[in-house]
Amino acid sequence: MVAFERRELDEIAARLRARREVLAAEIREVAERTGGETQRTIGGGVGDQADEAAASALLDDERAAVRRDEQELAAVEGALARIDGGTYGLCVACGEVIAPARLEANPSAARCINCQGRFERAHGMSGGPSL
Repeated sequence: MVAFERRELDEIAARLRARREVLAAEIREVAERTGGETQRTIGGGVGDQADEAAASALLDDERAAVRRDEQELAAVEGALARIDGGTYGLCVACGEVIAPARLEANPSAARCINCQGRFERAHGMSGGPSL
């Protein structure tokens, strides 16, 4: 069992809540920015095909960024729920302790490095285990 002192958990939770706010603000900002102007640009007749292609690529990049932010936000919410539930620091897959260095680098880590690697291989993710 991971034995975090209450003070440590409070500090981790504060970091996670701060990150949650940043992610939510980024998602809102992109939604506001792409909700009208980009849609009008793409659908409203930009100057030529090159402009339209550039606008479409920009929108694709924005959508990809939002998806990454939404995934990270879900991980942050999960970590906060594990703190509340008393299971923070335990791998959600195998139940073993997640290395403290991994949690320090990524406080929202839900899996130990071995289970994360298996998860990423099973889901076709590249780049090796993420911290």
